[in-house]
Amino acid sequence: MSPQFAMPSITPVVKRILIATFAIYGLQVLLGIVAEPAALTLSAWFSVNPAVWANYKAPALWQFVTYGFLHGGIGHVFWNMLQLYFFGTMLEAIIGSRRFVWFYLGAIALGGMLHLVSELIGGSYHPVIGASGGVMGVIVAAAILRPHTRVLLLFIPISLWVLAAGLVAIDFFSELQNWKSGTHSYVSHWAHLGGALFGGLLAWRGWIWIDWSERFTKRREEKHVERRQGEDVRLDALLAKVHRDGIQSLTNSEREFLNRMSKRH
Repeated sequence: MSPQFAMPSITPVVKRILIATFAIYGLQVLLGIVAEPAALTLSAWFSVNPAVWANYKAPALWQFVTYGFLHGGIGHVFWNMLQLYFFGTMLEAIIGSRRFVWFYLGAIALGGMLHLVSELIGGSYHPVIGASGGVMGVIVAAAILRPHTRVLLLFIPISLWVLAAGLVAIDFFSELQNWKSGTHSYVSHWAHLGGALFGGLLAWRGWIWIDWSERFTKRREEKHVERRQGEDVRLDALLAKVHRDGIQSLTNSEREFLNRMSKRH
């Protein structure tokens, strides 16, 4: 029996990413038409821009996320989002929506970091935009988790692991060729490779199954409990002090603490 192919049902997080990315691209186009300086400022400050990092007093950490929602043309944004639609829905269905959010943003961030490091080491200041790093992370992770899933490449069915390996190889050897020839490509292969490295490492090591939202929530609850326990210990000590030395022995800060605790209880 020949393999059957169908359009996947879109998942919640992928749907939101698609909407946000296309909306931001629409804003880029609109600004480019009516306010070109604003469009240039948007690109300069929200791409991973080595020039901003070299001249700004504080690290522009937001760029490691925001650059993934900017694109350089309709073909650029359409191709990235088409891949995200097919492979992102697959991965989100496997690992769940909350894990997928952190995974996608992490893949984008590592891709941006590798691009920045490579540019600064090379002494150049080429900015990068686009979701390709995140998309590459998604493809590689999906290929590790579901290596034998069949996909179409130019209407030819191949295994997903073959597609992922081919894409990584293209980026690796393209970047190697650029390095040997001393030329610069308009495609940031380092951003692609960074996303692929992130996706491959997390899927291979099993870290992709960590629910960071749950961990943060649990840690916040633990800190709240620890703070309440510490306050209870201090309260008991102050009440003992009042019983022993009288209320007049308390400092202003101790009185304020007792007043706050009386409202809590």
